[in-house]
Amino acid sequence: MQESLNSLVDRLVAGDVQADPAEVYRRLRAEAPVYWHEGMQVWMLTRYEDVRRVLRDSEDFAPLTEGPGTPIFGRTILQMTGREHSRKTAIVARRMRNPRLLATELRANVERRSEQLLDGLGVPGDAVDLKAAYTSPLPLAVITDLLDVPQGVHWVDWYDALAAGGVGSITGDIALRERALKARDEVFAYIGPIIEERRRSPGSDLLSDVASIEYEGVRLTQDEAQAFIAFLLTAGVETTDRVLSSLLAYLATAPALWEQLRADRALAPAACAEALRLFPPVQALTRRVTRDLSVRGVDLGENQRVLIVLASANRDETVFEAADRFQLERFREAPEREFTGASSILSFGGGEHHCTGAQLARVEMEVALEHLLSRYARIEQDGEMPGAQGFILRSPRAVPVRLEAAA
Repeated sequence: MQESLNSLVDRLVAGDVQADPAEVYRRLRAEAPVYWHEGMQVWMLTRYEDVRRVLRDSEDFAPLTEGPGTPIFGRTILQMTGREHSRKTAIVARRMRNPRLLATELRANVERRSEQLLDGLGVPGDAVDLKAAYTSPLPLAVITDLLDVPQGVHWVDWYDALAAGGVGSITGDIALRERALKARDEVFAYIGPIIEERRRSPGSDLLSDVASIEYEGVRLTQDEAQAFIAFLLTAGVETTDRVLSSLLAYLATAPALWEQLRADRALAPAACAEALRLFPPVQALTRRVTRDLSVRGVDLGENQRVLIVLASANRDETVFEAADRFQLERFREAPEREFTGASSILSFGGGEHHCTGAQLARVEMEVALEHLLSRYARIEQDGEMPGAQGFILRSPRAVPVRLEAAA
């Protein structure tokens, strides 16, 4: 007997590891593409066309500024729109989106950090958790280098708490939110003195840029600067870590794909783009309806919340052929396009809030995969590969593998 759609959605939202998101979203697209979830008090939108509309229309669908499912730091560029958003985002974009820097200095630093981490993996053939040893520390090292800040001794714990209790807290888990607030205060206490020092003595780093931001002649307050930096630190790790760990977990269970990539290294960027489509690090985003309107004949009221499910849009069979299958050559012709605002993939959002760090994430993913392909002839799972976990933020908690050195 087929399980009811309501039951399936509830199990997925509750974090049931047996709930298959692909099945849930397939049924939502077919049976209820505009679906009211009572527990979260949101309208869930799952079809590609509707998700893209919300991403591009910040007048009718505004970013949330408070409540479950919003970042824990306070107001950041995620909640800004219009001129304020573009002016403040430009400070980050001029480093993270600069084609020359991405191809030279930034890529060189990613390569350096990647080699350092791979040198420390130990003896080939031994069991290693690639998430703990590689996919998490790589983007953390890159973003702290950009900001020119030391890595906090508790940063991994802070990151986990902030992610779970921030955008991942849409289910209203009070304990997760409180844990995240505590972590936020600890992060602010850690970076606050660094910001003050950079205000007095700015350098050529991204943190100094943020500390000197002015909007309409007024510099960011200390709280605003702390929120901005804390957001960059978490977002800079979260995207790359989650999608890269998902990709490597998948490749460890698909040896034929690893061999194909080894035989044709030019496919590595396409593999990264396909991973971004199939394993989006952020599965869904929240927005607030700014006026009474309708979507597919369903009336949405002013100030109601919508949850646009990027993971479902990326698997919409009306847009992507064989949408539930990992196809290595799907984006072979122009994989880099899928990390820009012109992408068909919606994993990095869209419109004015397309992820500012998407191009840096692309470089990190490509370098990480290319270096692994160069060093290791085989990657295979060590025991049973843990499945992905999470609802809004989704990825495996570990990637236990054994790596065979290339000749």
